[in-house]
Amino acid sequence: PIDTQRNAHAIISTIDPVMIFIIRQEIWPCFLFTAYNYCPVFLVNVSLSESAADYLSNMVKTLLYPFFTKIFFVSKKDKFAVLDKTKIPDSLAVATGDTKYDSVIEISHQRKKDIEILKKDYESIIGSKKRFIIGSAWPDDVKMCVKPIKKLMQNFDFDVIIAPHIISESELKKTERILSASDLSFFRYSNRYAADKSESGKIIILDTMGQLSAMYGICHCAMVGGANHYQVHNVLEPAAYDLKITFGPKFRNSHEAVNLVEDGFVNPVYSARDLCEWLEDMLSLTTKDSTNSLLSHLKSKTGASDKILENIFEES
Repeated sequence: PIDTQRNAHAIISTIDPVMIFIIRQEIWPCFLFTAYNYCPVFLVNVSLSESAADYLSNMVKTLLYPFFTKIFFVSKKDKFAVLDKTKIPDSLAVATGDTKYDSVIEISHQRKKDIEILKKDYESIIGSKKRFIIGSAWPDDVKMCVKPIKKLMQNFDFDVIIAPHIISESELKKTERILSASDLSFFRYSNRYAADKSESGKIIILDTMGQLSAMYGICHCAMVGGANHYQVHNVLEPAAYDLKITFGPKFRNSHEAVNLVEDGFVNPVYSARDLCEWLEDMLSLTTKDSTNSLLSHLKSKTGASDKILENIFEES
């Protein structure tokens, strides 16, 4: 609903919460003002991305942050950057980490059975080989990938799964037109039983809802979409399955993506040539590098949820 005090009061009085959590940038003034007078309100997973670092955004936060009972930041660096820019009191700010790491690890464990079923279904119908997935793909992501895919399919036997960010007939047809223009054959995943799968390498367009997470779980390497279009999508989801991943140049909207690059776990690709070299390296790997495990890196960053709850209940 529209952010008015009347709507906010209707929502909050109906739910009758004992505490309210607001996530990242979802700060709606009327909702916040109403919540402030009702129960404790906490802001979690706060970070400064490039898109949030402008003067107007910081000025608005200066006005709104004092209405929170406490603000939990994803890192000390982000905490001190915000304290410096907004002048909120130090007592209001706590660096706890990002709850996103907790949730992606938990979800990856919960989906183990779904992944095993999907893997058996996929391999019984399509076959067993290395799989490269382009997740949450926009047309610009697909355009970057077509030349590397076409070139590498001459020397490597692998499948490509393209999961468009928007599952609609018009967006699916855009993807198909890009592939057809490069003489690449493909079929939709929903048509896998009837499609001609005689070629050694296959391009599958994922046209079913809710399967991307599990599909990451059966692949060997991934390119996360969005970073050739506007901003990168969820990089932690494939990382939780210990995939080798990459993404395009527009990734600084994502605190997690920046960390993966700075910590040396991901090399972004800035051109089709970069992608071709990266994908060739991934397809040439015969064993996983256990010393450079994305999953271990993610697990080392879990625990934010517990820290937030401990902080809240210690002071209540």
